[in-house]
Amino acid sequence: MKADKGHIVPLSDEAILLLEALPKHRGQNLVFTNSKHAALSDAAMGKLIKDMHSSAVEAGGNGYLDPDQGRIATPHGTARSSFKDWSLKASARVMANGNTSSFPDELSELALAHVNSDETRAAYARGGLLEERQELMQAWAKYLSQKMAGNVLKMETS
Repeated sequence: MKADKGHIVPLSDEAILLLEALPKHRGQNLVFTNSKHAALSDAAMGKLIKDMHSSAVEAGGNGYLDPDQGRIATPHGTARSSFKDWSLKASARVMANGNTSSFPDELSELALAHVNSDETRAAYARGGLLEERQELMQAWAKYLSQKMAGNVLKMETS
């Protein structure tokens, strides 16, 4: 983490299931490792996306391009930016009465471990809003699951 500050992340049910399903390596406290069961390098995810892009283009697809910049997507932009954009959409949060809304900006900022640059607000906003962030992460997992299910269906019918 930035500035060696801890960051508590409430996990969705889907994330917990994924973590429980991953192989465990004795004496290892890392979740995602390289082929030698060591920490992934900073460049590993970037290389993976570039390789996936190349394979998709070779197969006649569009690859993994950032639609705004026309460059190959990056892990940071793909995950964090997509999460932030989704959380601010008016349909991201389904309320108990069935209505939808966006999530408060403060929740996604906390989820992304962004530092509040307003010193006065930061002095009073010390809570982690874990329950609210749990709802946010569960909704994000549901959204991703629905997107993945849609993509699997598209691939099966193609």
